[in-house]
Amino acid sequence: MEINRGPNSLLFGIGKGGGVINNSVNLASTSADFGDFSIRFGERGSHRETLDYNKVLVEDRLALRVSLLNEKIEYQQRPSYEED
Repeated sequence: MEINRGPNSLLFGIGKGGGVINNSVNLASTSADFGDFSIRFGERGSHRETLDYNKVLVEDRLALRVSLLNEKIEYQQRPSYEED
């Protein structure tokens, strides 16, 4: 989910001053198994981990997809932080 509001929304030309919300879902694919895992580290102890895994259960009929996110962003102003 992506939220742009206020001046940011106007600066990037994607919405009005009130803002805009874009969202999408990861759909399961019945054609192939795949997976992706990533880890990012940032300043002040910030980190982000993602997992995306797709498993075909019945070929061309049924699949299961799991998408996970763990994110913690630390800012310079203590004790401010953001956790998703």
